[in-house]
Amino acid sequence: MSYTFLLHERFAEAHLTGVLEAPERLLPEELAEVIRIGAILYDYTDIERLAFDAWAVGDAARRLAERGVRIAACAPRAEWYGVGRQAAQMGNLEGPNFRLFRTRGEAVAWLIHPEWSAAK
Repeated sequence: MSYTFLLHERFAEAHLTGVLEAPERLLPEELAEVIRIGAILYDYTDIERLAFDAWAVGDAARRLAERGVRIAACAPRAEWYGVGRQAAQMGNLEGPNFRLFRTRGEAVAWLIHPEWSAAK
């Protein structure tokens, strides 16, 4: 699996592609930017197949959320959305710093409007 790291004005983005086999580790300079900005979008739109432990992904996201980073995940395919919900539950990510969305537009809107933390 690979990803493209993008910096937007109010959030960072990791656009994932291919086969997701493990939680993708950001490069140290990318992680520093995510923490500086305080928000990241993980886009699963172009994932072909998932082959990983949902707990490991949830744990990685939880550690990022504990640093105060707002995390939005976009998973338009039903099977990826379901696995995303599983990972969120296993990582104890229910709360104001994480949301899973079916569309990129909803995810971006939530990231750039922190007052929408109640949106699901």
